[in-house]
Amino acid sequence: MGNLVIKGGTLVTPRRVGRGTVYIEDGKIVRLAKAPATEVFEARGLLVLPGAIDAHVHFALPVAGTRSADDFHSGSLAAACGGVTTFIDFTLGHPEVSLPEALEKRLSEAKVSTVDYSFHVEMIGWTPDRVREISEVKDLGVRSFKFYLAYSESGRRTDLRTLKAAMEAIREIGGVAMVHAECDELVDPKKGPFPWARPAISEEVAIAE
Repeated sequence: MGNLVIKGGTLVTPRRVGRGTVYIEDGKIVRLAKAPATEVFEARGLLVLPGAIDAHVHFALPVAGTRSADDFHSGSLAAACGGVTTFIDFTLGHPEVSLPEALEKRLSEAKVSTVDYSFHVEMIGWTPDRVREISEVKDLGVRSFKFYLAYSESGRRTDLRTLKAAMEAIREIGGVAMVHAECDELVDPKKGPFPWARPAISEEVAIAE
């Protein structure tokens, strides 16, 4: 790699927003100042800022008999074009599939990505083995886990007793629990548009619980 200067753009940093120059050496930002470089990129009229992280995407997701619009390649290209340099997707949880197995499958699928990525591990179904699997997932580099308090019709719902046990295991590895908080009994897709099918009170009740 050579040296690169990005000049003339509007820099966005934790301290200020203003015109400036970025000096990059061997792929790393070395300083925000002018310096000799083998390559110069003119960024006048553009924002220059750190790559964004999109922590909730669904690439190559099986849904309603089809798949989501983007796979890991096309979705990551779109992300890069929008300034997103890291995304976090989800594993496809299943009661009969171990957490490490589900994660390794998605990690393999994501190898075609053009940007950095990680995953939230869906917790679908609970057995005593899940405690060990949570630790194994940590060893694979992931500490974020996703739970659903709704979607009982698809078998994804986690009851509160299970949620408590899982969160205690996640706490032991210094992990993070993400909870889709909707009261299952108050969600009814047959009632029509979202305000009726998924009323605000369903979230309020789930959070209170």
